[in-house]
Amino acid sequence: PGAVEELKHRMACMRKYVQSPKCRHQVLLEYFGEKGQPCGTMCDNCLAPPASDTSATLDVTVNAKLLICAVQETGGRFGLGMPIDVLRGSRAKKVIDKGFERVRSFGQGRHHSAGWWKTLAFAILDLPNKEYLRSYRKDKFTLYCVGKDAHLVQKGVDTVLVPHSKALEEQTIHEAEDSTITQPVLNAGVNTGEESTSEDRNTAVVFRYLVQLRAEQARLKGIAPYMIFENSVLKTIAQCRPGTEEYFAGLRGVSEAKAREYGRSWSKSISRFCSLHGLTMNNPERGSLGDVGQAVYRLYQSYGKPLGYIASARNLSLLDVKRHLLTALELEYPLVLQK
Repeated sequence: PGAVEELKHRMACMRKYVQSPKCRHQVLLEYFGEKGQPCGTMCDNCLAPPASDTSATLDVTVNAKLLICAVQETGGRFGLGMPIDVLRGSRAKKVIDKGFERVRSFGQGRHHSAGWWKTLAFAILDLPNKEYLRSYRKDKFTLYCVGKDAHLVQKGVDTVLVPHSKALEEQTIHEAEDSTITQPVLNAGVNTGEESTSEDRNTAVVFRYLVQLRAEQARLKGIAPYMIFENSVLKTIAQCRPGTEEYFAGLRGVSEAKAREYGRSWSKSISRFCSLHGLTMNNPERGSLGDVGQAVYRLYQSYGKPLGYIASARNLSLLDVKRHLLTALELEYPLVLQK
């Protein structure tokens, strides 16, 4: 293992030397633990500095913040593998044994591959004037911790720009902006023909609006859009067009926490949008389901729990559980029947 780590360290140093926009003399001095001024006239980077305009850079601030958070939460005492595994939601034994599945960053970076995250990490490490991440040697191993400037990213002060790279332009599944909507998630009463085509068009219009709404809120929060709702959930919202906070909370894929954070504002935004564009809303009357019925409905619809589990959890009979769900159907709650 020591020989492998030594080889990885040498490869990382070689990559830094080749890709760094800094003076070559400075990079060589840093390898030996020394510092120096740019040569100015004796290396290619000083004679012909790499382009520094924004068109030759990529803004990776959101993902840099995630990476810095993962490195910090894992203690800054591992190679890149551990924080990247945490970001990607790995259930590997080494992650679970350390309890890292409980940290905030766990699973927040699964929208990119491990290779993509490593490319980003090296790009951040190579930035000449900022130290957001720092590598150090310990017992022949190369480890990584947050740098002295990391807090500037976490507080939203700094924008992280790295040299343009095709590898970092990898399109993620979560952020692919679908141009069409497939068949509705809710299977009850699927129409055919002209009515279905018209409904699909309306759903597509609402979906595109929700993509924009999500992107704007993600920008304000400084997070990736998929962290608000994934596209599959946006499709469900677009198809159901909930007109009330309560109806919004009952949609599949909308957790209790998400419902509290976005239910009221999103249902109002959807109502305004649909009113402006002459689209129908879904505003079923909800008064008679009751607190117990609401709890049964959420366990079944939002969390996909089986009837036996719900009966046990709520201290009800199976017959009572079925009656509550039947009432929800009669009140036109969105309901996907389990097989």
